[in-house]
Amino acid sequence: MSIKAFIEQQLTGVSLEPPVFYNAKIGIRFEAGPSGPAIDDQTYFAVVKERALALFQAVFQPGQTMYIVVGSYESIEPMEWEVEGMVDFATTFLNPRLKQELEEIYREPSLDEDTSELIGYSITYGVHCTVSDVDCASLLGAIGGFSEQKETVVDRIYFVDPDRRILFHMYDHRGIDIVASRKEDLAFLYHQYNDWILDYDREQIDEIFGTELQY
Repeated sequence: MSIKAFIEQQLTGVSLEPPVFYNAKIGIRFEAGPSGPAIDDQTYFAVVKERALALFQAVFQPGQTMYIVVGSYESIEPMEWEVEGMVDFATTFLNPRLKQELEEIYREPSLDEDTSELIGYSITYGVHCTVSDVDCASLLGAIGGFSEQKETVVDRIYFVDPDRRILFHMYDHRGIDIVASRKEDLAFLYHQYNDWILDYDREQIDEIFGTELQY
């Protein structure tokens, strides 16, 4: 099955459009960094790293099959701005032997709001791989701001467990959305990492997991 077919036929109740948590029926939004005043950057990003890696490793095991889906933008003209340390997912983090396996899923034209002139494309692509085929720790660091190499990824990166239909999305250093088609597949995260749930959304999340499931 192609990744596109899997997304459209199997990943029910889950959207690849951010914010992932608010666009899903079943999910948990975790706060990646510590809250509170006067927290220095070193302490803050140490906590972001700890939580990001712990949550990722709770969902994905090293030899496990997964999809990585990337939401990117391709400009027709050279971009007028550049993010310092910006790197490409496939070039930097993916096993080189899998670059030829990248599957384009969607390509949508982007038009200038004033002139309706074509200015670029919104592209979604993915790869079917194992967790070990990707330098996931460094990739999360580039997304979450704790990269030791000072790398940055601006594309949207979605990690998908196709067996349990779980989608993991770290949107930046602030938080991580983990959503699924069935709440039973996220119950262990709700109970084990309850203290990390974003308080702003806690009531909604408790309504999904708190009353029916005990782990």
